[in-house]
Amino acid sequence: MARARDRSCYRRRRRAFIKQAMAEKKLICYICNEDHLNFTPNNPREVTIDHVKPIAKGADPMDTSNWAICCRACNNIKGDL
Repeated sequence: MARARDRSCYRRRRRAFIKQAMAEKKLICYICNEDHLNFTPNNPREVTIDHVKPIAKGADPMDTSNWAICCRACNNIKGDL
């Protein structure tokens, strides 16, 4: 039960992070510097949140200071580097 609650909290924080970035017009991929200002919530696969320090290497998934806007292509290429 607690894990489901944690995932729900994570999803809410992730959505809020993207909405804030949209409001501040900062939807720029930190890897390729491509502008994603045409992002629409109906196409959530275009923009992702990347953990700069991977969770697999000990990062806290809820630490928003470790999050960065990243396009799907760059995030897939980066993996857990």
